[in-house]
Amino acid sequence: MPILWRYLFKEYLKVFFLCILSFISILLITRLKQIATFATLASDFLSLILFVLYQIPHILPIAISISCLISSILLFQKMSTMHEITAFRAAGVSLKELLAPLLLLAMVLSLFNFYIASELTPICRYKSKELFYKNTSVNPIVLLQRRQKMSNIKDSYVEITSKNNDLQAQDLLIISPNKSNERLCMMSVKKLELEKDTLIGKNVSLISYINSNKEMNYDNLIIENQENMTTKADALTQFIKAKQWDMNISSMPIKMLLIQSKQKNDIQKCERANIEIARRCCFALSTFSFTFIGASFAISISRVSSKKNIILASILTLIVLFSFTLGKALKHYPLFSILVYILPQVIVVILTSFKLRKTSKGA
Repeated sequence: MPILWRYLFKEYLKVFFLCILSFISILLITRLKQIATFATLASDFLSLILFVLYQIPHILPIAISISCLISSILLFQKMSTMHEITAFRAAGVSLKELLAPLLLLAMVLSLFNFYIASELTPICRYKSKELFYKNTSVNPIVLLQRRQKMSNIKDSYVEITSKNNDLQAQDLLIISPNKSNERLCMMSVKKLELEKDTLIGKNVSLISYINSNKEMNYDNLIIENQENMTTKADALTQFIKAKQWDMNISSMPIKMLLIQSKQKNDIQKCERANIEIARRCCFALSTFSFTFIGASFAISISRVSSKKNIILASILTLIVLFSFTLGKALKHYPLFSILVYILPQVIVVILTSFKLRKTSKGA
């Protein structure tokens, strides 16, 4: 490998990995509440570590692209400030030869980013949901306190006081609507205790409704009082927890998306698959285009430094980033959504090429 290539790769990757670590740290901070919620539900420390690791690939596709932009800008700004670009050009090295190793590295990173967006991120998203779903079954007392997550009783009234690290509960009151008969049912427990996989309740009261199958009749209520009650923890968990979730389009690997995109009998699923494929391709293309933008607009051959190039680079970057949001918003218009994902990348590369050609001519 030529010395110039090694020098460019070293300076570029040094900033690149530093930016990636920074984005990962920011992601973990923003998801600290979700991680803390899972920590209370996790049955062991290994599950918590896996859950945290599964969060990282979610931000990598966009983090890699922006890191490429920052790395290329800082590298060529430094080379311009230190007059290294002038020295290379005086030695007969053109700007195209100077950019060639970085653009080649950007292509490799684009393929790597496409793999992350198409394979690693969907798998981790699926595993993360699966891990969360499984661990909410461990302790129904905790699940009652956090009924917004994976819960089937979001519209219910729950009052509970937990003790002893969520292994005991006092004064539990659940009032839940029964959708089958449009009535309310109630359960009151003075003391509830979890021992391994068994729930032990004391002073339990149940009020439920029986349909009499007769018109213009009074409601038939069943009131049951028990001094002691013992049941499996899963019995209450299955009542609280929502049904098993299905794999959505964002959790499918690229092979499943390609298969679904060929199913012409279901046009809606086919269109959604095509949009998702375009979105993942957009992440891969942005890795190359951001590197190209950063390198081309950070080169300065004039004696007076100007912020004009950085402003133009920021505008082109925002156009690409805005296409991510706009493409997702236009999901009900498949053709427009795909064009919004792909077309800005092509336009940005063409404009950047004109800028690089202008710079190489000394303008």
